[in-house]
Amino acid sequence: MQLAISLLEDKGMDSPVSSTFGSSPYFMFVDADNGFFKIRPNLVKTGAGDTDTDAKTAQMIARNNVDAVISDKFGQKAYEVLNKAGIWIYIFFDSLVEEALKAFRRGQLAAYEPAGTGI
Repeated sequence: MQLAISLLEDKGMDSPVSSTFGSSPYFMFVDADNGFFKIRPNLVKTGAGDTDTDAKTAQMIARNNVDAVISDKFGQKAYEVLNKAGIWIYIFFDSLVEEALKAFRRGQLAAYEPAGTGI
């Protein structure tokens, strides 16, 4: 399974998970089965006051053929884009990417449910 994880810094498996999806400075693209990963900067360019950062970042993630994404917070627009693309959305915060991967493999991550959707 191919994952994208939002990162605050580029420190490999010691990278902290970013608290925001759309404005995350980096993403780790990782094969959850074998652990092979690449870290790429979030190249989504937005202007001052741009409210589409989440949607643009989600579109970039979807173009990378991932099965699931892990971050702390997602906006409604990101949820809509990722959901439409069939990408699973999981919540993880306050730790390093290595811990997020362990929790994912153990089935311990909560699926994201936007407020007011009833899903």
